[in-house]
Order: sequence, then structure tokens, then C-alpha cells
Amino acid sequence: MRLSRTSFAFDEIKLFLQGSENNPLVENCLVQYLLVAFYSEVEERVKEIILARIANIQDRKVAAFVFKSNEGMLKRVKKSEINEVLQKFDCGEGDIISGLVGGMNLQPYFDAITNRHLVTHQSGTTMTLNRFGEALSCAETILDTVEIALRPDA
Repeated sequence: MRLSRTSFAFDEIKLFLQGSENNPLVENCLVQYLLVAFYSEVEERVKEIILARIANIQDRKVAAFVFKSNEGMLKRVKKSEINEVLQKFDCGEGDIISGLVGGMNLQPYFDAITNRHLVTHQSGTTMTLNRFGEALSCAETILDTVEIALRPDA
């Protein structure tokens, strides 16, 4: 699942920085923006995936109850929290995502989540644009995995 808004901003920022003098402060400010956009869009996509799955419940009142009872949980995007969502859908136990992504290094994703927290609640970040690009790829893989795991036939 492509994070289209964040990917577009990432591509535009890469082009902008390639055409200008290397200024670490400007890159840092732009990466901070990307981290906030990234977190927001991942959160939106997780919610969309869950809503699509809940839409299969025939009883609309039950579907609304299930969603509203768990809505707060859907505003978290740490891997452990996404694993918890998958566990509630009976997709397995433990670290489901790592098992489904086939050994992919997810550290850039963890770094992005941690650095977004630093940007919004503490002193900022030192994450580079290249590292952010790696995180973006990891996030898209994680979202694809969640979407596949929640399919009715999975």
C-alpha cells in the first residue's frame, strides 16, 4: 500500500535538495515535516484497512460497536501495536508482522516512529532523508502485510 501523500512529499524534497547546496539544517527541517506526515498517513491507512475488514460484518450496529470500541487502538502505529490489532483479528500470536515480511529489516520503520515522537514531543531529530526513504519502504511493506493478513480468506 503506497503512502502516496508522504511519498509525493519525499520525492519533491529529494528533488529540491538535489538542486540546492547541501544544507543539513534545511534537510533536517524537511525530514521532520516528513516524519509527521508519515505517521499521520500510516495511521490513516491502518484505519482504512480495519474499516474495510469491518465492512464485511452484516450487522451495521455490531460493526459500529466493534470499530468504536477499538478506535483508540487504531491511532497507534508502532509495530507492537499493529501486531496487537492483528492478534485481535485472530491472525496469530507474538510478532506477526516480522513473520509475514520474511526477514525484512524493519529498523528504519522503528527509527521513523521514534523520531516522529522526538519531533513532536521533544528536541527534534537527526534522521537523514536517506534513512527516511528506507522507513517509507518498510511502512508500505508493513501496510501491505496487514492488508493481506486481514483478508477474509487469509
